[in-house]
Amino acid sequence: MKLIAWNCHQSFRTKAEKVLLKQPDVLLLPECEMPDRIQAKGIEFSDSHWVGDNKHKGLGIFTFNGWKIEALEEVSPRIPYVIPVRIKKEDFSFILWAVWSQKPENHSNYGVRMWKALSSYPAHLLEDRVIIAGDFNSSSIWDRVGRESNHSNIVSELGRHGIKSLYHEFWKEQQGSETSPTLLFTYNEEKPFHIDYCFGSDWFVQRMTSMTIGKAGDWLKLSDHMPLEVEFQLD
Repeated sequence: MKLIAWNCHQSFRTKAEKVLLKQPDVLLLPECEMPDRIQAKGIEFSDSHWVGDNKHKGLGIFTFNGWKIEALEEVSPRIPYVIPVRIKKEDFSFILWAVWSQKPENHSNYGVRMWKALSSYPAHLLEDRVIIAGDFNSSSIWDRVGRESNHSNIVSELGRHGIKSLYHEFWKEQQGSETSPTLLFTYNEEKPFHIDYCFGSDWFVQRMTSMTIGKAGDWLKLSDHMPLEVEFQLD
């Protein structure tokens, strides 16, 4: 199974060919338009789930090759862009949280909504097969003393449930010291940050066969974010 998470910076329908050539089974797209606008361009998928206030810029989950999506929770206004679903094919399924972390109007921390999600959907984290992926807009380099919803605290809480960053597990790097950026701020290669993640439970860690981050030369013309691509051997 291949999962790709990519903040496509809107207008996915005009950029889809490049990422679909990678043949994902599950595709997470922060900042994508509504599915019907994508289908209107002749782009087909097995299933989709989309949330957003702006038809041009929401959070979409798309599946291919027969995978289906079951919504698990009604979208909460407290955490509008952390979307829990179940991904299914035949008798196999797993929990997926699609993430597009945004700064609340009354708070300066992008991690606050992800932190709320951890306490709002605790039963999901107890399952054996869990993936949490997308644009977290956070990094341990921005941790502040005394702030509960720091990135490092989010990572620690997920780790307490056996859910780890697949990039850091695969490449043996530390949070905040990543060598592969996922964001080139203002499309500037001199401003690299690692703020997009794919976390997985131990079940997925053991079955991960590859984990790559897209390169600026391949993707920067399409988005300031680089796609995360993870493959698992499920058999």
